[in-house]
Amino acid sequence: MQTSDENCLHNHNGVESEFNAIRAVAYLQWVPFNMKNILFSVSVLLSGFVFAEQAIETHNVSELKILAQIPVGGDWMGLGFDSVWLATGGTLYRSSVKTNSVAATIPVGGGPYRGIVVGDHEIWVPSCGNQTLYKISPETNTVVASIQLPFQGSEASVAYGADSVWIVTNGKFQDQTLSRIDAKSMKVVAEIALPYPGNGVTFQAGKVWITSSTTNHLMVVDAKSNTNLKSLTTGSAPRFVTSGEDFVWLLNQRDGTVQKFNANTGQLVATIDAGLSGGGGDIFFGEGAIWATMPGKPVVKIDKDKNKVLKIYQGSGLGDAIRAGYGSVWVSGGAIHRIEKP
Repeated sequence: MQTSDENCLHNHNGVESEFNAIRAVAYLQWVPFNMKNILFSVSVLLSGFVFAEQAIETHNVSELKILAQIPVGGDWMGLGFDSVWLATGGTLYRSSVKTNSVAATIPVGGGPYRGIVVGDHEIWVPSCGNQTLYKISPETNTVVASIQLPFQGSEASVAYGADSVWIVTNGKFQDQTLSRIDAKSMKVVAEIALPYPGNGVTFQAGKVWITSSTTNHLMVVDAKSNTNLKSLTTGSAPRFVTSGEDFVWLLNQRDGTVQKFNANTGQLVATIDAGLSGGGGDIFFGEGAIWATMPGKPVVKIDKDKNKVLKIYQGSGLGDAIRAGYGSVWVSGGAIHRIEKP
């Protein structure tokens, strides 16, 4: 969408570009041939940056097409087993993606909760209220096992990978402990020392990736050896993190950027100015894109390959956690909002 002001800016840029082109031709009459090639390459690169900025679309939240609203209010969600899962007020709500209605309710202790993660065969819910990690069977809609762990704070997450659940706890190494829980036995099989306090956790390319919002780092742990491999410098206040297709994306709460890392090499691929600074937020990989949310900007769509913001929806009324799957975008808040992919 392009406003009248943007059209004026675009036309002004067009006139200025024509003037610059004439001036450049005159200048090129006397510069060496090699220098001409360099100047032409630079002009092409700069024009590319202009077009990238113009590609961002800003919309009002009212322009989102709400396909369904499931009357379950809360924050963290998980997608899997043809369901959207949300824990709130001591209950895990399972809602069918086929009927857009609550299909089951499962007691999971007092909230708040530190995320929800969907494994190969179970759902995992960490309750901060009683410091318990619950294992739920999607076949029976019951808690089949649980384990008490010393963790605090809901503004973090839990991950699943390598037949294990990974969560930062106040364990052997205080708040710098990454606990590994065997998915079958529900026993802690490793406590790994982290160089910094951790928050968000994701699993990708055989490694566990942990954000540290207080020190601006992304820590990397090898799942085979249970050892810390490296710590990568990030933007300001990274907390929420997601992964897929051998890449890791994180949301920096203080400077509002989204950063993309290669999960095989650890190399920083891109820093995207997404304008997502704030005290909350969430980020998720799914449905062919990166989706982020922040109070006042409930849905932000980012091109996962070109590393640029495509669409920003501004306004209030929804936006706590965000997920994408089953052909839709899902945003929590006062209810679970199922949204047509913008």
